Amino acid sequence: MISKNSLKEINMGNDSKVSVGDVLIQVDGYGSDPESMHELPLGLSNHLSQVEQLRVMAYMASLPVLLSYDRFRFKKWIDTGRTGKCRLCIYVPKTLKDTKTPRGVVMHLNGGGWTIGRPEVEAPICRYIADTVGVVVVSPDYRKAPKYPYPHALEQAFQVASWIANGGLSHALSSSRVPNAQNVCVDPTRIGLSGGSAGSNLACALSTLCVSRPLPNRAKIRAQGLLYPALNLAVPYHEKLARVDPGRVLPPWMSQFFLRAYLPPPRHASDPLISPALASDHVASCLPPTIILTAAYDYLAHEADHYASRLHSLGVCVRHRRFEDVGHGFDGIPTRSRKQRMLNYKARDEAWGMIADVMRETLL
Repeated sequence: MISKNSLKEINMGNDSKVSVGDVLIQVDGYGSDPESMHELPLGLSNHLSQVEQLRVMAYMASLPVLLSYDRFRFKKWIDTGRTGKCRLCIYVPKTLKDTKTPRGVVMHLNGGGWTIGRPEVEAPICRYIADTVGVVVVSPDYRKAPKYPYPHALEQAFQVASWIANGGLSHALSSSRVPNAQNVCVDPTRIGLSGGSAGSNLACALSTLCVSRPLPNRAKIRAQGLLYPALNLAVPYHEKLARVDPGRVLPPWMSQFFLRAYLPPPRHASDPLISPALASDHVASCLPPTIILTAAYDYLAHEADHYASRLHSLGVCVRHRRFEDVGHGFDGIPTRSRKQRMLNYKARDEAWGMIADVMRETLL
């Protein structure tokens, strides 16, 4: 395991390579394209653990987003009790048409297998929701596995939602110098959740948790926007993979690593706070209006499609869309194929639009 002191500075050059310590990683190969991840051995270097390899890959693939500047965004650290401190990225709408009518808040949980990823990586969708709907978006840098396995991330997400409900966000906005922050009118009792992959698992698990563990001040989860969600971790990986073309999904070693990191023994994947699709009918019927968006090339699609049908049968307001010709992470993971990029962009625009619609209908 590499120590913090042994991780030397990261140097970028014109040759699209990054050096971490004495290890050289080709950015145009590993780390910038999911197809090349199938070739990456876990023993990339004796100096890098599996987690650190994945985090470097994710960091390099996301550099354009991470280096972008948004003057309508600010960051804040908050205390989340037993789970320690949490860093928040808070997005304020660039244009405010109404400064008097209270509006709900969207809490966006980033993906990354509960292990990698930062809220800044998903700044594009957060900015889109903030500007399209006209609401403040809060994206927490929740605790990551394997150092913090389940239930750390879920508990911290609940504490962030509680902080919003208790007026913490309103106070943070009133003291911020970010444009529009002091003028936006927030209703902290109306919260919408969004996320992709592991982030949508946490969003759905949080909605499930709030059925039996209410938020303070009678705050409610009013909507869910779930992108290619992981909803049933109890189904064996080989069964999920049998439903899709193995060459079009995340490599097996990566998917299995994420699951082992998040759920070390003796955690049971059948727990509905781990696998929200396994929640009882009573709990599931109490969930808010939900958008479920899946991808045909994603091995997670079947469980999410089934979950959408189940929620509908229980009387939950559900909108479900399965996007053909795209795979997991179609709205963010880069690809070399121009044709595939165009398909991804089209699906992304429709998917984000559907999430914005449900937030607009429930939070305004």
